[in-house]
Amino acid sequence: MSVVDPRGKSQRARRLTREEKAEQNRLQLLEAAAEIVGKFGYAEASVSRITEAAQLAQGTFYNYFETRQDILDLLPPRYAEKMLRYIADRMEPDWTGLEREVKRFELFFEFFQETTESARLVNEAPVMAPVGFAQFSKIVRENYTRALKKSIAAGEIPNFSPERLADIVDILISIRNGLSQPRTSPKLKRQRVSPSLISSYRDFIKKALFT
Repeated sequence: MSVVDPRGKSQRARRLTREEKAEQNRLQLLEAAAEIVGKFGYAEASVSRITEAAQLAQGTFYNYFETRQDILDLLPPRYAEKMLRYIADRMEPDWTGLEREVKRFELFFEFFQETTESARLVNEAPVMAPVGFAQFSKIVRENYTRALKKSIAAGEIPNFSPERLADIVDILISIRNGLSQPRTSPKLKRQRVSPSLISSYRDFIKKALFT
């Protein structure tokens, strides 16, 4: 296979090393597994469906994963990292604690709505991928804790006892999760969060933490 460089000269594309090819195959399988779970659920995410979606031979799957459950348990934490990158990339460095918290709330739902596999990938995970869901929860909780610790250190959350931080993080995560549940239906999950809900969250969180 050859490619044309900007000067118009034909060049042969560099062949992937064995390690690069292996990583590419592994990522293809993970992406395919997330797609299949999003469409059919964890229970119907068979190895044959995953490898077909990845356009790889079925036997290739076992070069990277011992069992089907192994790949399923990798999906929730991978989703968590993807979600947190999405949110972090859209944060402005000069935003204050309140603005950052409201934007985190808004971007959580924006990511949820734009990621087609979101509903089943997360909501079925506690039963179908419990190891992965535990890791997902740990990643999200630790990230949220770091964010609020920064606001406390900056004096943006006054009169607050650090000993209560874990409880506050769990409450805020529960609010997001609870509000996301109705949006898992095919009819509602593509709807944007209303400006009214965002405004109400701003009022609530300002009084609860940032005043």
